[in-house]
Amino acid sequence: MRFWGLIGLSLAALCANTAFAEGLSKDYLQCTTATYGNTDVIQKCIKKELKQQDKRMNKYYKKYLKNSNGYADNYKNQHELWAFRVNKVCGTNNSTVHAYIAQQQCILGMTVERAEFYKKKTRAYE
Repeated sequence: MRFWGLIGLSLAALCANTAFAEGLSKDYLQCTTATYGNTDVIQKCIKKELKQQDKRMNKYYKKYLKNSNGYADNYKNQHELWAFRVNKVCGTNNSTVHAYIAQQQCILGMTVERAEFYKKKTRAYE
């Protein structure tokens, strides 16, 4: 029974990892696999990808607002609440380099998720 539970848990983790990696660039995935634990390189990879994903999210967010049909204020409030949620979920604990990396990975994951949300919402307008 334990064996099947572990297999199920492993499959769930694999599916979650694949879903997270869906919006990430190939450059980022290659960069993170070649860091060999060097925290400086990891931080550079995350910083570069976060900049790209933030740019991507803002592109789709602007399209989303453009086609808001009078609900732009509501959409802006939702975006502000999302930004607040990112700060709340990911925290501000950067007392160690590893905590800072975990925080940046959390922010990156939530940004990718939000960019995908806006992308799906704007598909109807394309």
